[in-house]
Amino acid sequence: VGRFYRYSAMNTTQDQGQMTSEEEELARVMQLSVGFVLPMVWKAAYELELFEIMAKASAQLTSREIASHLPTQNPEAPAMLERVLRFLASNSFLTCTLITDKDGNAKRLYGLAPICKLFFRDHNGASMAPFMLLLLDKVLVDSWFHLKDAIIEGGIPFNKAHGMHAFEYPAKDGRFNEIFNAAMHGQTILAMTKILETYKGFEGVKEVVDVGGGTGAALGRIVSRYPQIKGTNFDLPHVIRDAPPCPGVQHIEGDMFQNVPHGEVIFMKCVLHDWSDGHCLKFLKNCRNALPQSGKVVVVEYILPEYPETDLMSRNAAGCDMYMLTINPGGKERTEKEFEALARGAGFAAPVVVCRTFSGCVMELHKINIICSDMGMLTMNPGGKNKRIEKEFKALASRPGFAASKVICRPPLSLNHLAAAANLLAPASPPHREPPNRRLPLAPNHCAVAEVQLSAKTMHHGCQTYHKHAAGKPTFYTRLPSPAPVFISAMKPTEGQIEMTSEEEDLARFMQLPVGFVLPMVLKAAYELDVLEIMAKASAQLTSREIASHLPTQNPEAPAMLERVLRFLASNSFLTCTLITEEDGNSKRLYGLAPICKLFVRDHNGASMAPFMLLLHDKVFVDSWFHLKDAIIEGGIPFHKAHGMHAFDYPAKDGRFNEIFNAAMHSHSTLAMTKILETYKGFEGVKEVVDVGGGTGATLGLIISKYPQIKGINFDLSHVIRHAPPCPGVQHIEGDMFQDVPHGKVIFMKTVLHDWSDGQCLKLLKNCGKALAQSGKVVVVESILPEYPETDLLSRSVACFDMHMLTNPGGKERTLKEFEALARGAGFATPVVVCRTSAGCVMELYKM
Repeated sequence: VGRFYRYSAMNTTQDQGQMTSEEEELARVMQLSVGFVLPMVWKAAYELELFEIMAKASAQLTSREIASHLPTQNPEAPAMLERVLRFLASNSFLTCTLITDKDGNAKRLYGLAPICKLFFRDHNGASMAPFMLLLLDKVLVDSWFHLKDAIIEGGIPFNKAHGMHAFEYPAKDGRFNEIFNAAMHGQTILAMTKILETYKGFEGVKEVVDVGGGTGAALGRIVSRYPQIKGTNFDLPHVIRDAPPCPGVQHIEGDMFQNVPHGEVIFMKCVLHDWSDGHCLKFLKNCRNALPQSGKVVVVEYILPEYPETDLMSRNAAGCDMYMLTINPGGKERTEKEFEALARGAGFAAPVVVCRTFSGCVMELHKINIICSDMGMLTMNPGGKNKRIEKEFKALASRPGFAASKVICRPPLSLNHLAAAANLLAPASPPHREPPNRRLPLAPNHCAVAEVQLSAKTMHHGCQTYHKHAAGKPTFYTRLPSPAPVFISAMKPTEGQIEMTSEEEDLARFMQLPVGFVLPMVLKAAYELDVLEIMAKASAQLTSREIASHLPTQNPEAPAMLERVLRFLASNSFLTCTLITEEDGNSKRLYGLAPICKLFVRDHNGASMAPFMLLLHDKVFVDSWFHLKDAIIEGGIPFHKAHGMHAFDYPAKDGRFNEIFNAAMHSHSTLAMTKILETYKGFEGVKEVVDVGGGTGATLGLIISKYPQIKGINFDLSHVIRHAPPCPGVQHIEGDMFQDVPHGKVIFMKTVLHDWSDGQCLKLLKNCGKALAQSGKVVVVESILPEYPETDLLSRSVACFDMHMLTNPGGKERTLKEFEALARGAGFATPVVVCRTSAGCVMELYKM
């Protein structure tokens, strides 16, 4: 019947050979959608308590067995749940075993992967799940849709979404306040447990004030470990009123911008990143005023690398910076230099990086006017007293390997220790990736602190090895203990000198969930700002200020906001970055397009993947995800629950969304069909093609441009056809494919079947069968799901789109067996898989 093509019985979603670099880039672009979908599907699974149900079982479970534990009468719940579980398994959040029963039918058994332990409460009653639920709450998600406007107009995206400050909002919304406090409590307990295993700076301390301490979880952990400490938990009134009693902790409400309670040690965990530099300077000065002369401020924060590194921890820090940009009032993650500028501006010495954990770096801030010697405590004033001490420090600084030296320390300290430092910090040879000085054990907490800057001249090419894109003088912080000269080398605090444990790797991967959500939303803003097109037209790399000069904005903060967006995209390998140091010692970053960006820049046909990504991350579609859990329990389609109508009825009611939808389909079809027509030869000799669900005609236009003998009929709904431009050789016809389909020798459907349920597809395919000549064929382009949830890039992308189909139009991606069942049910023979492209598999259906 007709012409047959030979094909191997392969898993059609996997490569027949090695993917080309272009296919890999396209697959990675499609992973952007996975990055968004995975956290939203995880959220629904957690709210359904699927992980708890599976944890209580003594064996792996089927989706039907898991569904039996849910409070649902929805007959579709097991099938919907099967798709959710398969998607989570394809992303390694669940294990899966595929077995065949006695009837030859396959079924999947699911279990918990190791990473799932982070979803459960530990012996302290804490888990990371509440923190993840906070980041994915609709209140915060809605802020992302205002990022572009905030860059152009100024302001904070959260404020634009909700009309108030992010720290004012919880007082107005009881539900969100509970979620926020639960998130902070759980994350703080886990973080402080790890911090207290490493950081010993509370030993011998009698009083700690936790500024911005929430409901007291952090201070509770500190006091339980160091019961001699009297703790003061300080936060806003609406936070303190929900704080439970805690032995050894006094809760005090107030405003840190007015004053801070006095204490020997002031502690702040992830507080500075919530605020602008101006805000931080204000409350750091308040902290300084509240400290005794020998006191210290202990700060836990991420430290951004100067160069946007692509390792997991650096990407997490860059992702958190985007949350700060979008949600908090001028908040941001900072580099070492930025923390130093803050500290010095508030009257402290340069921060001392004491240790690093997955929760960030622990830094100590000491008042700048303390200096010690083995003869007693002296005070160095800006006016230049204690010339003998200064002279000896300057002499030390002139030794080989030092460009400058300032000492800020606590007793006791001998100047001989500083001399020993010069020997131990000699440049390493040969040069290597780590900072070019020796690594030595951590010093005890009572040690002195010296700030030492190694000169680029002495380091030679070692500097270039460590800072592969930088020129200049890297700063290292070195701790000098007493009495024995034991030192810690100053590591780059965002890069660990020890490998992460498996537990830390799991946690870092879990923290990538919100980063995965952030990446497509930041790219969306960058595309709406036309940033990628601006960069594509430039003949060289550009600074953020140069790019901002092309934007229609008077916002003075636009270059700084754009710098953070660009740095985040570079840390995720979507941009290139070169870090250079200017004559005045200041560094600047130059950004360019990475190879993957060519998919987001319009090609010679005026098409790119960007409009398709904009569609998937449009607020209309995003709002559907918040109804996935309810759809599984109650039945129905999440999109219906969000908008009160079917996804294909909605564009007729919303002109803005209709334009976005049509632009996405046009661009995606142009790119996909260009690839398909390079491989698929099934239109040779054909005289008539009907494109069912053909949108505005882009697909048929490309077919006819390659095969001009073809007469084309583009068939779609009326609100789509009225926007279809004239196209030579193409007739546009409006109608409903579930009623009838225009007659033709070849009926073509690209990614139409996946939009609909099995029942609707059978109806559509039967209509195609009626409209088809006996010797005709239906040509279908669809992705094919593997029977087993594979974890390769392409399979994860297909599983991801299955979640999109479940949540928006109510359709689904299918396995080869499911396509065979559809074809036979509609009166066709088994589908013939002709070829595979990056756009999907091309199948031909012939009448039996």
